[in-house]
Amino acid sequence: MEKLKSILRFGAILSESDIEEIASNFKAKSLSATEHVLEVGQIAHEIAFIESGIVRIYKPDGDGNEVTKYFFKENQFFVDLESYYSERQQVKHSKQL
Repeated sequence: MEKLKSILRFGAILSESDIEEIASNFKAKSLSATEHVLEVGQIAHEIAFIESGIVRIYKPDGDGNEVTKYFFKENQFFVDLESYYSERQQVKHSKQL
């Protein structure tokens, strides 16, 4: 969780107690390179911080091809905001690379 805390310290906006409180709400989770973080039809209930690796967001087209929308990399937060805030099912896949 030190990488997370380091990112939260950036800009000196948060106090150390705020950083500790925020970090305490994150849980470490390891995924294999082929595992999905979220799949189509799921609802995003968590905000993730990527300590290592890359997450690819993609959506299947009408022919079943995977169309990459964007990537998230180390030291970035990621969430499907539309799904997270509206509690609607996700329409894209999120996959660990």
